[in-house]
Parts: sequence; C-alpha cells; structure tokens
Amino acid sequence: MNVRLLEVAQQELDEAVTTEPNELMREIHDRMPVIVKVGDYGTWLDPANHDLAALRQLISPYLSERIEAYAVQRDASNPKNEGAEMIARAE
Repeated sequence: MNVRLLEVAQQELDEAVTTEPNELMREIHDRMPVIVKVGDYGTWLDPANHDLAALRQLISPYLSERIEAYAVQRDASNPKNEGAEMIARAE
C-alpha cells in the first residue's frame, strides 16, 4: 500500500473489524470487535503477509475469560460522544 493510499484510507474509512461473539458477548450482541494480541501485531499489520490461514486465526473471538462486560451510560451508543466517561460503569 503506498503512502497516499494509506493517507486516504485513514481519512475516509471509519470501520471496525468484527468477528463472531465469544460466549460472554453472545449474550449481548451477535458480533464483537476483533482484538489482536500484542504479539500478533506484526503479522496483522504486515502488508506483505498473504497467509490467509494465519490471518483468519487472528480474527477468532477473543477468550471470554480475558475480557469483562458491564453496563455503560446510554450516551455511549452515540458515536458523536467521546471521552473516558463513555466507558465508565453505569450506576
């Protein structure tokens, strides 16, 4: 990917990569964001990597035991709202 194309992609794309939900998230939604482990960043971000089997393994649902789910404020569902308070636990 050349630099100009990357600049355009960063300016014009606002996408999240999702996968099927793990057991915890399945109770909440029919999909979840892909969470790439730090040790896999190089594989995930390498533009020369065309190993589809390896890349598919990286987009599998993250382990339920490694994440936590809790209610947040209703305002968090509006993408115009930003800030750390959007991920604070709802009272």
